[in-house]
This record gives sequence, structure tokens and C-alpha cells, in this order.
Amino acid sequence: MAEGFFSGLHRNGLAWSGWLFTVAGTVFGLWTSQAYAWLGALCAVTGLFTLTALAYQRQRELSELEGRRVAQMGRLERDLQTARDQAERAERKLNELPANTLLRIEEVITANAFPQWVAWLVRHAEYVERMIRFAQASHRPMSLRTFVKQSGGLFAVARAEGAAVALLRDGDPFLLTHESARGLTTDSAQLVVHQRDEGEGLVWFRIEVFLGEEMPHLDALASTKDVAGLTGYSVRPLCSVERYTNLNLSSAAELIRRLADEIAGAAG
Repeated sequence: MAEGFFSGLHRNGLAWSGWLFTVAGTVFGLWTSQAYAWLGALCAVTGLFTLTALAYQRQRELSELEGRRVAQMGRLERDLQTARDQAERAERKLNELPANTLLRIEEVITANAFPQWVAWLVRHAEYVERMIRFAQASHRPMSLRTFVKQSGGLFAVARAEGAAVALLRDGDPFLLTHESARGLTTDSAQLVVHQRDEGEGLVWFRIEVFLGEEMPHLDALASTKDVAGLTGYSVRPLCSVERYTNLNLSSAAELIRRLADEIAGAAG
């Protein structure tokens, strides 16, 4: 903290207390002998000397502060240079990677991604083909009966015909939709098949993602009791079955596998 003038004057006065005591004795002697001219000169010299000592003290403090600032700037510059050197070394190492190594990495990533895409396409083709048969086996839409909360998750229980339920697999994705009194249909949630009972014609769906604004309220209500008797809700497959009605998908999965094998063989 910067020092004030009077505090510095006081500190320097204490430092020179012996000298000041001598000056004070001289002033008293001159005063008693009525040597007023010498008295004024002595006071002026004393004040000048005190101010000079204070100025010297301030100059030394400023020099110390400047020295600390220069040292701190030096440390900051060294740290910055160290960071630059590390970045340059990392960049040189990256540039030293051979081009064939980068190509090999790209080939490995591509080789691993292609089978995953093929597997996904095969699963989706099989799912779409089953959903077409599911729609053909269902003479009426699935009716949603109850919402239940169990093990921290929200489930929807729907009824369908036994022959249609037999076509479902655990994990099949579906959409929960709601039709308002005015005929407006909106998506309420994404759900998947959790459990099936062909004999009773029941399907338990686990609700994965809320899409409608009413779903959090329905979830809170189901925490206290099973919710039944709600109107306007229905369940449909995630895919649009109507888009595939004119296509023969019974062998689509096998077709995708054969095409994938030929592509992989040509690339290899």
C-alpha cells in the first residue's frame, strides 16, 4: 500500500530522532539567545533535509516495486514460452505421422463402421417386415388400457390380438399418440416393447422419452395409482407401414446381407 506524506515524514523523523533531538536543542538555545535569523535558517535546513530523506525513501520503494514487476513479467513470459514450446512439439509429432498411418486409421474406422450400418439396416428391414405383418394381423388398432409406474419407470399396457402380439419382439420401437376432441393427433412419447402375453393379448410398453407436455403430469399421477380410462391415446409402430405396403420386404434382410458381402469383397 502506498505511504502518505505525513506517515512517511513521521517514520523518517523517528529514524532520525537523535539528529532531530540535537536540532531541537540547538533551536531552543538560539531562541533563548534571541538569534532569530539563525533560528529560521536552521528550521529551513531541517525541513529540507527531512523532505529529501522522504523523497529518497519513496524512490527506493518505487525501485523495489519496479523490480518485482519486472521479475513477475519475466516469469509470465517464461511460462508463455514454455506453453508455446509444448504446442510446437505436439504439432511436430502430429506432422511426423506418416501418411500411410493416417490412411490406415481411416481404413480401420471405415471397416468398423460399415458392418454396424449393415447390421442396423438388416434389423430395421426385419422390423419393418414384421410391422407390416403385424398391421395385417390386427383387425383393429391396439387399445391402450392402463398406465402403471413400476421400478421407477412408466409403462403403458395395451391390448391386441394374439396373432399380432406373436409378431412383436422385445425392444421394438413404437409411438404413443394422442388424438384430441377436435381431431388433432400429436406424438406423446416414444416407447419400446417390454413384455408380451400372447394368450391374453396384452403388451407392456416401457416409455422411453416424453414428447407431449402432459406426460410428466401423467407420470406423477401414475406414481400414486394406476391410471386407466384415458381416451384418445393409441400406439403405433415407429415406422410408417403405409410406405412399404407395395414392396416385398420378406427377403429384404437377406438382400442387404448379400449386397454388403459383395461390397466388402470388392473393397477388399
